[in-house]
This record gives sequence, C-alpha cells and structure tokens, in this order.
Amino acid sequence: MDVTIIYPKGNLGDTEQRFEIQVDELPTDEDIYTLLERAYRIMNRVDGSDFEMPDKFKCRSMSVGDIAVINGEFWMVANMGFRRIHQHEKDQEYDFDFIHGD
Repeated sequence: MDVTIIYPKGNLGDTEQRFEIQVDELPTDEDIYTLLERAYRIMNRVDGSDFEMPDKFKCRSMSVGDIAVINGEFWMVANMGFRRIHQHEKDQEYDFDFIHGD
C-alpha cells in the first residue's frame, strides 16, 4: 500500500518534506492503526534494518506532529498513537511547540 509521509514546515524543520513509502499489507482485515504503526516503524531509525527509510531519505525519524496519508485520509502522529485530521483541519496552522509539550 502506498503511504505518503509529510513532515510539516515548522515541525522540527524549516520546510515541508514529503516521502512516498510502501507498507506491506497482510492478507487479513488489519485496521488502519496497524498500517499507521507499520509506516511509523519504517520511518524511524531503530536497529539499522534495511527497510528503515531515514537513512535512505537522509531525513530525521518520524515524530509527533508528522502526518501519514493512507487512502486519502490524513493521520497525525500524536503523543500516543495517531489522530485523524478532518477536512476542516487540513489547512490549519499547528502550534508544534504545544504538540511536542515544550
């Protein structure tokens, strides 16, 4: 499954960054949260596995405030888990200091 990862401008960086990754689907009825967790794992440095994308993309790991887009739905990494971003929120400016708890 194609997943777009967005690192918004102002969330630990001066420019927006977008990455396209592939998340393997299992032949089960896994829910969206399982796919989001798998995308999050792919976009983080953990143990140097070949599938980890930060080294390939020369970027930081995915963190709170970053966004995953799956099947046209936008999901923001929250302090714990993910939060769906609804249509009316997509152009909203986020206070990333607040999101990170700074």
